This record gives sequence, C-alpha cells and structure tokens, in this order.
Amino acid sequence: MNKLSAHQKQEAIQFFKSFQQKLCLALEQVDGSAQFERKSWSRPEGGGGEMAVIRSSVVEKSGVNFSEVHGDSYPSLEDSYHGKPFFAAGVSTISHMFNPHAPIGHMNVRMIEAGDHFWFGGGADLTPFI
Repeated sequence: MNKLSAHQKQEAIQFFKSFQQKLCLALEQVDGSAQFERKSWSRPEGGGGEMAVIRSSVVEKSGVNFSEVHGDSYPSLEDSYHGKPFFAAGVSTISHMFNPHAPIGHMNVRMIEAGDHFWFGGGADLTPFI
C-alpha cells in the first residue's frame, strides 16, 4: 500500500504551513512596512485553511494561501479514485507587483491522498507584465 501514516500527514501539513509563513515573511521584507492580513476558513465537509493577502507600495496584491481538506468522496472523474476517501494539503500563491517590469508570479504545491494512493504535485510560472 502507498497510504500515508498519520505522522507523515502531520509532517506534510507542518511543511506547508511553514512554507506559507516563509513566503509571507519574504514578501513583507520586500516592502519593508506592510504586513499580510490573514483570515482562517473552514470547509463544512472537513478541513480548512488560511488565506493571507498583502497590498503595499511595492506589492500591488499578493495572496499566499494554505489549505488542508479531507472528505469521504474524492471529487474525481477518474474511476480509480472517484468516491474514495481523500486528504489534500498545500500552498498556493499569486503575486502582482506595481513595477510593470516585474512578472506576475504564480505557484502551487500540494499533496493528495485518495484511497490507498498519494502523490505530490504542483507548478509555477512567471507571466511577463509588459
């Protein structure tokens, strides 16, 4: 089986939470005075997370979000995972700077467990503004 242990899930959750905090701190240091506004949220079906948004004189707007969700039925169209219990955690971010020469940055990293399988994934891109 490829199922994660409870300890491994907790390690992944702590990694993603720490990663969110490090990204927020780095963006706060870019500006030097602004701080992220944070708002927790919950998912009635199971789990929740934290949204963090900053607006400043350097960072037009940036969001760095953590989520940890679970449920009884993985919302997949693939027969191999559809309807199986799932757990997912990750961080997503997008940043727009005021400087038109700075690209828009977007990234997400995640861990998903469905049934007896788990995987890590994600991606990142920089989109030119001008």
